[in-house]
Amino acid sequence: MAKRVDERPVAGFNLVASIDGEGLALHYDGALRAVPFGPGGHVISSDRDLDDPAMPEKLLFDRTFGPGRPEEAAILRFLASHEGDRPVCKHNDRFGTVSSTLYVEGAPPRLLHAPGPPCRTPFAETATSSVP
Repeated sequence: MAKRVDERPVAGFNLVASIDGEGLALHYDGALRAVPFGPGGHVISSDRDLDDPAMPEKLLFDRTFGPGRPEEAAILRFLASHEGDRPVCKHNDRFGTVSSTLYVEGAPPRLLHAPGPPCRTPFAETATSSVP
């Protein structure tokens, strides 16, 4: 991956993968960083690394849900919320939330995606595939 982003200019991105409860988040903002993670609720934003302890959205997630696994419906409401100085669902003239995705571990795992701001775009289940 590092060679690819060095070979040609790309915009910043986050890429998250999870297999059997173990995950890896790749962040690129001119430098490529890999952050491993395990089971549980995690928060990522377009301009912050996975679970950045200073990220307002992560602080709000932890205050809202605490330890344990939150209910899916509660997480979807959280993703659509406009609470706080840096809300999870953002709207302004320069930038805003363009989509939202929730990965739910289970048998089978589920991937829910809202292809627009989650406060006004319904989440739909997308096809997932498993790795043998």
